[in-house]
Amino acid sequence: MKKIFKPSKLAKYVKQIAVFILLFAIFAGAGLTHATHGSSGNVKTYSQDEIIKSLGQANNFAVFAKNFTNNNHMEGSIAVENLLGASSNLGNTDNVYIYTKQSVFNIKITKTLGGQITTAQTFKIGAYLKNSDGSYTLIKTVDITTDLSGNGSAILDTTGLTPGMEYYFFEIDDNGQPITSNTGIINGQEYTVSVTTSLDSNVIETPSSGVSNVSYIENFYNGNEGIELFQSNNKEKASVIAGKDNQYSSVNNNQNIITGVDGTNYKLGPNVNVNIVNGQFPIDFDSELTNLANISSKLATTANTDTVKVINIKLTDNGQGIDYSQITSGGTQVSNIKDFNDWNNNGLTTEGKFLVINVDCTNASNNNNQFSLRGCKIDNNDAMNWNKIANRVIWNFYTSDGNNYSSFDGKIIYEGGLGTLLAPKATVSCTASTNGSVIGNTVDHPSCEIHHIKLSETTVTEETNMSVDVINDPSNIGGLKIKKDVTVNGSEATKDNTSLVDGTYVFDIYDESKTNLVRSNVEVVISNGKSNEVTVSGLEPGTYLVSEKTDNLPKGMSLTGSNDIKVVVKANNTEDLPVAKFVNNIDVGSVIIKKNVTLNGDVTNSNELDGIYQFTLTNKEDSTIVYNEEIVIENGKSKTVQIDNIIPGTYIVTENTE
Repeated sequence: MKKIFKPSKLAKYVKQIAVFILLFAIFAGAGLTHATHGSSGNVKTYSQDEIIKSLGQANNFAVFAKNFTNNNHMEGSIAVENLLGASSNLGNTDNVYIYTKQSVFNIKITKTLGGQITTAQTFKIGAYLKNSDGSYTLIKTVDITTDLSGNGSAILDTTGLTPGMEYYFFEIDDNGQPITSNTGIINGQEYTVSVTTSLDSNVIETPSSGVSNVSYIENFYNGNEGIELFQSNNKEKASVIAGKDNQYSSVNNNQNIITGVDGTNYKLGPNVNVNIVNGQFPIDFDSELTNLANISSKLATTANTDTVKVINIKLTDNGQGIDYSQITSGGTQVSNIKDFNDWNNNGLTTEGKFLVINVDCTNASNNNNQFSLRGCKIDNNDAMNWNKIANRVIWNFYTSDGNNYSSFDGKIIYEGGLGTLLAPKATVSCTASTNGSVIGNTVDHPSCEIHHIKLSETTVTEETNMSVDVINDPSNIGGLKIKKDVTVNGSEATKDNTSLVDGTYVFDIYDESKTNLVRSNVEVVISNGKSNEVTVSGLEPGTYLVSEKTDNLPKGMSLTGSNDIKVVVKANNTEDLPVAKFVNNIDVGSVIIKKNVTLNGDVTNSNELDGIYQFTLTNKEDSTIVYNEEIVIENGKSKTVQIDNIIPGTYIVTENTE
């Protein structure tokens, strides 16, 4: 007999527990090494990731400079050698996290409902932020509809959720309020409510976008105790790392004070971590800015690639501003810009690529080495507003002398725009909304805000899947058990006939009058002919009728006894549960097949007719083959074979004579 084994499908379940840790690393820029990149003649090209990585740690800050004066409100952390004064606060706000390229994450919410379930119901789950006073602010909601088994699920739309934030999940009651205790009124009924996630209770922390709220300030000057230098946000407590020549003290109800190198004081705010470096400061600004100037000079000659678009801009002959007639890309004039109105109204397009805007500042020498520049729309996005397009745009300022290129060392009056400004040798004065980062030697912003939007590499953080489980059970609940026994000819099944009784048996639970269906399709699985039982929980106290669905019972099987078993469920009874016991029996018989052989009509002892004779047992009612059997004849002697476990009925025995 040949047996063919077919492998079963293996369902693979992987439970991912994500631990999200925000790390801030100090590292030097990698530089742009020509030898490893593409070229066209003497023109070198670089990828988006290579450009961004070459900026090193400077990309992590709203301002990276040797000297900085914070003379207006800004949103972002800073890294500066000398803070020369401040009239307003700084540090990350929630916008900094929102407008930085986010990790991809999904939140699946599952709902399990107990109690009597007669119809589908809809429930509302909310994602909340926790306020400092312990109250909660609703951010997102999702509706979940449960089926007659009490189960449902939905995927929360995570658009607008801030990376790295902790969100609290609550079910929402009939008054629109979060159920922060363990009970609440939902759809007119009181339920106990349980909400759990893989992190902690009902809390989920979304994956971080990689933005840190740490500022590096080596030297404080010209202190101001009239403001709190660092503002708060909902994501991450601000931190400042200060040089060894500053002094720290905590006074007036944990108000943090920094005394600068000139003896003046800054009031930092109460919610700030302060670290005074005893030895060498972690950032060598002279070295970093020199490296960034080298990056700027190399970037000045780069060209278009499949993923990077380069715009080349020159100043007018008098050096006062942009020459709109000489805006090119790949040696071709940008056709939609001929004057300032075109620049302001049409702007530049990225074509879906990373945008490098190279500004040749050589003619600024004709204007006391300074000029004014107003940013333009990028992909029709307003230059003066927060926009994620800024994380794909860099402005590079340089001068040229023949084939020699240098980072611009004059003054840029920047009248607002989108993208990072790379001017590590220049003085940059921002006079209108600056959305990106400013890398300069000396930076101020006397009449505008600087909004940090970090340049983002092309690599997308791996998608993270998180889950929230919400369970509702009615108050004062109970339960019951359904037990299933199976027999063959009134006795326990044997190993030879368990296949006749193994399978899934299905039950419905009704109220006492059998008017309302309370639970449907409760399954009890019988394996190897052994009795089994299941527990049905979440039932309100009362009398129930349990009925087996007999339409799909195995052929020949019948239910022994009543099919409506009455069960009384008591409140708060979860251990000694009442049992509805069902017994199913299948009666079987046997078939005997006898094979005789004769030679010329006579009994013979000859082995001339010896061999294997094959027979088929077929159910006459539906023509299904029930059994194939072989009889071996030796020395001409008759032989019989008995086939057991045959369900009563009419069968046809056929000898296969082919």
